[in-house]
Amino acid sequence: MSDFDLQATIRIENLELAVSKLKRYTKDVSDAEMEWSPSGIKNSLSWIIRHCTGLLWVSGAYVSGQPIPGYVQDAGIAPGSLKGLEFSNATAAQSEWTRDLLRSELEAAWHSLKGLLDGSEQDWEERKVVFERRERNIWAPLWHFMADIAYHTGQASSLKKLLGAQRRRKQRHRST
Repeated sequence: MSDFDLQATIRIENLELAVSKLKRYTKDVSDAEMEWSPSGIKNSLSWIIRHCTGLLWVSGAYVSGQPIPGYVQDAGIAPGSLKGLEFSNATAAQSEWTRDLLRSELEAAWHSLKGLLDGSEQDWEERKVVFERRERNIWAPLWHFMADIAYHTGQASSLKKLLGAQRRRKQRHRST
């Protein structure tokens, strides 16, 4: 197995797991609950899904050089990571992110990236990109974005557990 095939396989397996978990953590969560976060925690499930979706789109843009949805610019991704990318004007920023829209966009971004990585015959994997102010192998930003997605997937898991506790508190309060 070539180095490219090995890296692509590892990346696909890990991102497949992360996307699956993110979708599971948002299942049976209302739109209002998607925006909830407890005191002292900045990121809601909605923000996490938008951010991870943006990271998937950005990864795809690094690989393909193709434009990505314009809303990615507002997904909490470091401006330096967006430098040099093209954005589609066809996708305006979403003012109301519903749970279903978030899940749909996450799936679309993942499907697009996976298609680029899975069985690709392109020579993009040998390309150099400027990332974090240095010229690097393209795998550097791809691994960086995957680590960020893994971090936020863990954060989403914690939020889902805290949301469950919040639901139980509300139910107890209503019954008293």
